[in-house]
Amino acid sequence: MPQLPVILEGAGWRASFHACGDRIAHTIGVVVAGRFVPLLASMEGTPDDDWPPSPPLTTIDVPAKSGGGSATHPTTTTTAALLVGMAGRSHWSLSVELDAQAWRITFDAAVRLKELPARLGSAYRTMVAA
Repeated sequence: MPQLPVILEGAGWRASFHACGDRIAHTIGVVVAGRFVPLLASMEGTPDDDWPPSPPLTTIDVPAKSGGGSATHPTTTTTAALLVGMAGRSHWSLSVELDAQAWRITFDAAVRLKELPARLGSAYRTMVAA
């Protein structure tokens, strides 16, 4: 597993994955004049939540072709990431891909359910002042 944070960046977009308690959270934003401006941050739950506000992702992997950090710069900058996690008896996976040519970041989430959830999805808080 790469060292956190893992950053997907290109075409003015950035998705940053970082540790948040017992799981991996992420922030999505833009890069303006070399400075990161966060727009959205995932809302994480706690281990006590049967159905947390966002998937409880605990492991991240970076495909070898995407690149990586170094001993002097441990942050992994990449164009794709795969995350997995578990809540109760449900298993989650998330793939994230940066397509600089199309100017987009694609999130593809899946869950294997053992029971019907009260709520299923991802929740974000805005990082932009009103």
